[in-house]
Amino acid sequence: MIYVMGTGTLINFLITLFFGSSFENIYQIGEVPIYALLMLVIPGGVLMMYCWGKALQLISPTQAAISLGFNPLSAILLGSFILNEEITLKLIVGFLSIIIAITLANWRIKK
Repeated sequence: MIYVMGTGTLINFLITLFFGSSFENIYQIGEVPIYALLMLVIPGGVLMMYCWGKALQLISPTQAAISLGFNPLSAILLGSFILNEEITLKLIVGFLSIIIAITLANWRIKK
């Protein structure tokens, strides 16, 4: 995990140096965008990767694969709650489709 994150960071840094604008723009970032960036990086990156690595130690690969289906569900709910995003009919249909798919994938017929 450390190698992947480190390699990705290094490659993004090199791409930014080569194709991006100068670093003077970084100093012009206000307080609110910095807090927003920290809110994305800490829970969305570091904490998520730590929890995912810990989960892989504690649960089976099948359970880990099934849990991936809950990522869009939590994104829909947290986006609505934290960012006040509008819940549209498409989101509701997608939410219900994911729940039905997870239910059907785990359905066992009793004999």
